[in-house]
Amino acid sequence: MKKYSFLVSGLALMMLATGTVKAEETPVVNGSSLQVTKSFGLTEGVLSPTTNFTFSIASQNLATSTETKDGLTVYPGIVDGMETQKTISYSNTDTMANKDKTTNFDFSKVVYPKPGVYRYLVTETSGNTPGVTYSNKKYVVDVYALDEDGTIKPKYIVSHQENNSAKEPIKFDNALKTTALTVIKKVTGNAGDKNKEFEFKLTLTANDFYKSGTIAAEINKKDGLVDSKQFSIGENTFKLKDGERLDISKLPIGVTYKVEEIGSEDYQKTATIDKDTKDNVDKQEYTFTEQVSDDTPDAIVVTNNKNIDTPTGVAMTIAPYAVMTLVGIGGVLYFVKNKKA
Repeated sequence: MKKYSFLVSGLALMMLATGTVKAEETPVVNGSSLQVTKSFGLTEGVLSPTTNFTFSIASQNLATSTETKDGLTVYPGIVDGMETQKTISYSNTDTMANKDKTTNFDFSKVVYPKPGVYRYLVTETSGNTPGVTYSNKKYVVDVYALDEDGTIKPKYIVSHQENNSAKEPIKFDNALKTTALTVIKKVTGNAGDKNKEFEFKLTLTANDFYKSGTIAAEINKKDGLVDSKQFSIGENTFKLKDGERLDISKLPIGVTYKVEEIGSEDYQKTATIDKDTKDNVDKQEYTFTEQVSDDTPDAIVVTNNKNIDTPTGVAMTIAPYAVMTLVGIGGVLYFVKNKKA
């Protein structure tokens, strides 16, 4: 009992030393519940996908059967009696204000046969949500099971990253990458009205990850002003003049979108799409069909051309009269000149 008492005292002193640290930052847990924190990379203006993050705990194999820690024998962890998988969920309504969420593994119902340190491994399962970077961290968890009134109970939990002995709480960080979409309006031709507003429809199709919510956008106008917009999953409209553009700087990856121009039948309409605006190599004809956003930005240029041919028929009609008028004026001038002479 002296050895166990010394161990408990040492762990208690360690916890007192960290008493000013926030609970989620304490590397030694007093009790039978292990907290796992998920930090999702939601930033201002980013639409969160509907997605789940799954964490697993398993028995950790030992390099040697004689390993000891703090005077206790280390054993492979026992998982019978506990939930070995936990899930943290996010929806389209989550924002950067609640990007951090937690779940817990509970060891209280595990039957430990004798005092010792029971070792586990906690990992995150990789998913398939577009734009999400999944964590490859692995955490080694040591559960100190000690005798309490004749019953072996989990008393302290210590965690650290695999291949790093520094104690730290379990925290999995996941980045969320977005992409960009730009729509540019050009008006050409001798009859093209560069001050005319052309109406567009942007359709953002709902899917399993993005069922609802809004996406921030900006219209950069000819006068230098910026008009802020919020586009919803579904159909949206906006207007552009010649030289103006729509910018969506945080478009989710994996979203199906379609840009269409409404009306303007008296203009010849063409469009191009650049699937990677960094190198200007992937520019191709855009036929106003559905596209799926990926990790490279898209730029669509819609050109409206209107030309009016010179009315040559009218010119030919008046041409003979114009010639006769010029001849008549010339004759009058000649007569006046000779008379003066």
